[in-house]
Amino acid sequence: MVDLSCDWKLFQNFFQPKSGTGVPVHAERGTSKPIYVVFDGTEQVVLTAFTEGEDLSEWMGRPIQELRSHWLARDIVAFDRNEVDEMIQSATSSTRFYDQIEEMRSRSRSVLRAGDSRAAFVLGNARVNRKHFLLRSIEGWWSRVLPDQFGLLLRLTGHHAGESQDFFLVVRRGKFDCFHEPDLSGMSLERRRDCAQVAKFLEDRYLVKVQTVSVPSSEWKEWARDADPWERVLQSVKSKRTRLYPDVMGVRSLIRLKAILPV
Repeated sequence: MVDLSCDWKLFQNFFQPKSGTGVPVHAERGTSKPIYVVFDGTEQVVLTAFTEGEDLSEWMGRPIQELRSHWLARDIVAFDRNEVDEMIQSATSSTRFYDQIEEMRSRSRSVLRAGDSRAAFVLGNARVNRKHFLLRSIEGWWSRVLPDQFGLLLRLTGHHAGESQDFFLVVRRGKFDCFHEPDLSGMSLERRRDCAQVAKFLEDRYLVKVQTVSVPSSEWKEWARDADPWERVLQSVKSKRTRLYPDVMGVRSLIRLKAILPV
């Protein structure tokens, strides 16, 4: 079961947005995108095949070896259906969608390393497996510095007619506990525009310290495409395009360290 008290679909779309369709070249490596396959290990036939931007439905029901022979120049990442069933069963032991995804990623890499080292390498370097820079930092050494529980309000500015869009992440004991667009209907429009007041409002509601980060939407999207954008994040903070309200957890210092040290 999945904890439905939080918007995990929004979480996935925000931190792992889909790339554009119809582009047959892998932007990160300059090679064709890998093909992901689930097959029946007994009958050796394709149950489903997927790659970004292409329709591979015609391969359903056809021999897995025929697919491999046809796509000799493509990397094939293939899983036996029984392996997939076991991975799903293991992942559903958690109620948090994010933890389920992480379990699936870990188990899938382990399965491939045991039988197909090339596929394991391809999967490990695929865009879908590249963790968002902010999540990676929060789960990394930042976790030894930040409070045991806290909230992070991300305000993306520069939308239609100067409007902004808010996203709220709660971290408890190192786990991403909740993510959604916060309900600020209890605040006046004037108070909603004040990031410090919004932070206080959310602190009273969720009983956690809240750090607000206001960042231009265009810059946020650019950073999200980069595995290590911290130098640009720091420059944006220094130029005051990105603002922290208030810097209650030393986030400014953490950003500076991420920008200048390989940690």
